[in-house]
Amino acid sequence: MTPPTSQQASQLIDAVTDGETSTVTKLLKAGADPDTRTEDGEPVLSVACSEGDLATVSALLDAGAEVDALDGLDEPPLASAAAEGHVDLIARLVAAGADVHLRFGEDEHTHLTRALDVNLVMEPSLQVIEALLAAGVDPNTPSGNGWSPLHYAASFEEPGLVDIIDALVARGADPKRPSPRGIYAIDLAERHAPDEVKARLLAHGSPTLDEAALLRVQAFWARIRQWLTKHAPTYEARIARAASASPQDIEALEARLGASLPPDFRAHLLLFGKGGATSADRAWFYEYTGLSIAEIIDRWEGLEELRQKGTFADATPHELDRDDDKVKWTWWHRGWIPFAEDGGGNLFCVDVDPEPEGSRGQIICWEMHSGPVGPRADDFDTFLDEYHEEMMQGRLEYTGETLCRK
Repeated sequence: MTPPTSQQASQLIDAVTDGETSTVTKLLKAGADPDTRTEDGEPVLSVACSEGDLATVSALLDAGAEVDALDGLDEPPLASAAAEGHVDLIARLVAAGADVHLRFGEDEHTHLTRALDVNLVMEPSLQVIEALLAAGVDPNTPSGNGWSPLHYAASFEEPGLVDIIDALVARGADPKRPSPRGIYAIDLAERHAPDEVKARLLAHGSPTLDEAALLRVQAFWARIRQWLTKHAPTYEARIARAASASPQDIEALEARLGASLPPDFRAHLLLFGKGGATSADRAWFYEYTGLSIAEIIDRWEGLEELRQKGTFADATPHELDRDDDKVKWTWWHRGWIPFAEDGGGNLFCVDVDPEPEGSRGQIICWEMHSGPVGPRADDFDTFLDEYHEEMMQGRLEYTGETLCRK
C-alpha cells in the first residue's frame, strides 16, 4: 500500500471534523492513516468521538485505528465519547476492544471518575455511567487523588443526579470504602450535596458522619502513635494513659459552649477527652498538652469571663490582619474552643464561628501576647494529618521532654 501523504492527512482531518463519513471512507481506502493526528496531537478517532459521529468512528475503527490512542491530554477516545454523553459510541469503542480499566491523564482518572468529575464534565450523565458500568469499569477503583466514583458522585450539588449513586451501588460501589486519607463519600456529601444525597448513602450502608469521623481520627492517631513509639516513647506512654470521654460528656460540653462540635473533634474527644491520672496523661500535639473536657471548659470559661468583663476591650490581634476573611479580628471569641495548651498558656483552638471565607472547625492558635493566629488547618482532620506528615518528613525533634519543630 502506498504510504499516506501529508495531503491525505490534512484531508482526513477536515473530513472527520466536518462529519463527512463517505469522504473519510474513501481517504482510508486510498491509504490515509486512521491514526492521523491534528496539529494539537489529537487522534482523529478522538475528534470523531467528541463530535458523536458513530459512522465516522466505525469507519476509523474498521480501518484499524488504535482504539486507546491518547490525545494531547493523555486521554483516550472512550473518555471523549463519555464526556460528551455519546452512549452509542461507548458501546462501539468497547466492542472494538477499548481498555475499560485504563488509568489516564494527569489525574490518573478511570473512565468512571473522569465521567463524574464536575470540573471536567458539565453535567454527569446517568446513561453514560450505566454504559460504563455495563462495560465493566470497576465502580470502586479511585482516581489518582484517591477518590472513588462514589466520592465524585457524592459531591454533586444537583439533587437530580442522586440516581447515579444508586447505579454505582447496584454495581458494587462500596460506601464504606474511604479514600487513603480516610474521607468517605458521606463526608463529601455533607460538604457539597443536598440532604437527599446523604440520606441515599446512609440507606446504602454508609457510615454516619460521626462514625466516619471516628474511623478517620482513629487511623490518624494510630499512625501518629506508631511514630511516637519509635521516636518519642514518653509521648506515646502519656497518650496511652489518656482515657476516652463518653458521648454524654461531649453533649454536656456542647451544651456548656452553646455550640455543636465538628465530628472530627468529637471523635478526638471520644478517644482522649477524659484525660488521665496526671495532667501529662493526655494526647500531645508538638509541645502542647491536649486538654481534657474539664480543662477545655475551664480555659474557655476563664477567657470568656475576661472578655465579658471587658478585659480585652482595648486589645487588638498582633498577627492577624483587620480585614482577615477567615478568622474574626478580635482578641478572644467564644467560638474558639481550646483543645491543647503549651507551658506559656498559648492554645490550639477549634474555631466554630469563622469569618465567611473560613471553615467551621478550622484550627487556629491563640497566643497570650498576640491573640489569634491562623488558621493553621482547615479542620481537625487536616491538623492531625499535617502533624503526622511533619513527623514522617523529619521536621520534628524529640528533646527527651518535648516534641518540637526543628
